[in-house]
Amino acid sequence: MLDERIAAFLAERLRPALYPLRIPLDVSAWHLPGEPVPAQVALRADHEPFAVGDIWGRPGSTSWFTVRASVPERWAGRRVEAVFDLGGDTVTRPQALVRDEYGAPLRGLHAPHPDPVLVAERARGGEAVHLLVEATVTDGSCDPPPLRLRRADLVVRDDAVWRLLHDIRALHRIHRSLPRDAPRAIRIRDALERALDAVDPRAVARTARAGHAVLAPELGGAGRALPAGYKLVAESAPVPLGSLPLHEAVRAGARDLSTLAALAEEYPGLVCVAPDVQHYAWMKQHEPQLFERLRKVIADGTWVPVGALWAQSATELAGGEALVRQFTHGRRFLRAEFGTDSDGVWLTDVRGVSPALPQIARAAGAHWLLVPRADRPARHRSFRWEGIDGSGMLVHVPGRATDPRGDDGSPVSALRTLHHPDRAALEEAARLADPHGPPRHVPHPLTRAWHPAHPVAPGPDAEATVRGPLDLAPHTGEFTSQARTKRGNRTCEALLHEAELWSAGAAVRTGTPYPYEALERIWTSVLTQQSHGILAGAAVARARQDAEDIHHDLGRRLTRLIHRAIGARGDAAVHNPAPFGRREVVLLEREAVLPERADGPATDQEGIRAAGLPAVAQVLADGRCAVLAEAPAHGTGSVGIALDDT
Repeated sequence: MLDERIAAFLAERLRPALYPLRIPLDVSAWHLPGEPVPAQVALRADHEPFAVGDIWGRPGSTSWFTVRASVPERWAGRRVEAVFDLGGDTVTRPQALVRDEYGAPLRGLHAPHPDPVLVAERARGGEAVHLLVEATVTDGSCDPPPLRLRRADLVVRDDAVWRLLHDIRALHRIHRSLPRDAPRAIRIRDALERALDAVDPRAVARTARAGHAVLAPELGGAGRALPAGYKLVAESAPVPLGSLPLHEAVRAGARDLSTLAALAEEYPGLVCVAPDVQHYAWMKQHEPQLFERLRKVIADGTWVPVGALWAQSATELAGGEALVRQFTHGRRFLRAEFGTDSDGVWLTDVRGVSPALPQIARAAGAHWLLVPRADRPARHRSFRWEGIDGSGMLVHVPGRATDPRGDDGSPVSALRTLHHPDRAALEEAARLADPHGPPRHVPHPLTRAWHPAHPVAPGPDAEATVRGPLDLAPHTGEFTSQARTKRGNRTCEALLHEAELWSAGAAVRTGTPYPYEALERIWTSVLTQQSHGILAGAAVARARQDAEDIHHDLGRRLTRLIHRAIGARGDAAVHNPAPFGRREVVLLEREAVLPERADGPATDQEGIRAAGLPAVAQVLADGRCAVLAEAPAHGTGSVGIALDDT
């Protein structure tokens, strides 16, 4: 009976009283099919009047809404918010980024129940409200229904009702996690009954404080339901790169990071983390105002750059040099832009980790590995991991959820990352902590919340040791699917090695300037495409095609750099980038061996003699010529060795 009474009370009494005052926002829209445009272009576009209930979006398109209003004078001193409902359902999910009147990101609107946008904590009255909303659709069906704007209001939030709403939710959740006949459960049940009786249904706002006063004594002991050592960290978790095309991944990152930055500013004690350095680089390039906000919250200590990797790499598929570059590029960016560093590795939802990582990570200064997963770990939650050379690091596999408690309503232990947090989850987390239980959101570096010297889950697992590859979940085709993407990645890695080798040699021999900036840009593109959402083969068709196009373009650029470094030679030659001498058959293109002449094409034997190749060279059916070649380690050799010399 209590469960039904609380559900009815929240739905019929508290939530309708949460926003007692409201006025509609004046909305105009600009609908843009196809690829998105920068905010500055949308600000200059012609927006047409738009009304609540009108159709606004299709998958693959963007709608820009301009909303305006003026805060009434009678709202002075009240908390004012903008509430939006873009429509959609569990299949068609609208996503939006709210910007200010100059185009700077404020926060994201995430389906299905986005948080309101804070306009003023304490309004003065008379302020002009001018917002720009960039809305798009993430669709999972072939023929989605049209979306309609359901709501766009400027509202006043009643803080007393807000507090009572989350007081009841927190205590009700604790009550459900306890045995029904436990003394504490009986006290909470009695307090909830008396709180519901204390609120007058005809004057909820005026009597909400009375309900809060009834629950206050029980809230003071709420933390006893949680184990000591409990840590809550809000994790930035944009959609994996392979789930969206590259340009959409940048927009998703801006929505997620701006939302988390807004929560960090509103809840000063919240610890926020973002493990992907590439998202910071994207914000610096595409959203500089948001990047400056991130600088500020990092300087304040409420945001912790973690992970040190440039991207969430598929470590089992990337080469050793690429893993080293993940650390060097990621840590260099953190030091240059934020003046900070990370002494750990953070990989989210990976199925396995390369056994070479401990050696590389320890050499880069990392001592721990954190792998948040939505499911339970296969073996241990905390353990020591040793790589193929014996290098060890401490590994922790925390749970991950959308609220601060377990999926079954039971309290969670140790460190738990909060995916896509909202105000409701943070309000509940604050009520589940007291001086006798876990700390509130502690604004200290993450390495103090979880560090090898202070493991979060002491016990038998902390003494366990895992050696070799780290397998956390079954690998579903990660090594065999999407061969073109994997081949393109490996080709780029090999060409990067050659380009760096020959460019360094050319700089020493001939003084040719080393292409630092060009190679840096190519490396960052390759590292980004090594995200486990792409390289592991789980990318959607558009993202997969983007990766193949990027690999092809990078291959052409690297080939030009290699040709620039080795220079032009009058005769055919081979260049060996390997650290050992090689003697093997090579294939030459027909154009290089059989050039066109004015009196017609050369014959096979004429072309072979003109190229200075031995008579034993073989012309293949496709026109290419197979010859024997030899070159020393890291050197240049001749083409066309006679078989007598073998």
